[in-house]
Amino acid sequence: MVMVCIASTSAMAQLLSHSASQSTAQLSVKQSAKLKAQLSEEQIMSATMAEQTVQANLDAYNNRDIDVFMSYLDDTIELYSQGDKEPAISGIPAMRAFYSDLFEKSPELNSIIEKRIVIGSTVIDHEKITGRNGSDEVVELVLIYEVNNAKIFRITVIRP
Repeated sequence: MVMVCIASTSAMAQLLSHSASQSTAQLSVKQSAKLKAQLSEEQIMSATMAEQTVQANLDAYNNRDIDVFMSYLDDTIELYSQGDKEPAISGIPAMRAFYSDLFEKSPELNSIIEKRIVIGSTVIDHEKITGRNGSDEVVELVLIYEVNNAKIFRITVIRP
């Protein structure tokens, strides 16, 4: 299931104050329309663009297409592990080297989105990855993608 939540600060506050037992997916049509009405067209466009960028990047990842995958990354791309002050990978050449090697060693590589949240130009995916480096092990991660001008400029990885 993919869940998309597009919210401004005030709309997000309303969502968070909504009954904790009721998920975003359970909001009534009337409540959803009210929240969307509070969003500016620019906020909606930004969230849509961010989600489309991340989805296209994920599709290229699953197809192990390094050129298309790299086309969605900003020249200043940085990949962080949660809590680290310095990026684990920084810049296009380092990202290309890392992912080219991963794609070559992972012919069955596939990532499935368990949940997705979109807030402005930030996309948060809970992913389950299989086939990494030829392994049958399922790798479960949360990835936070930050997008600007249809390019991902920062990825933060949260490992369990």
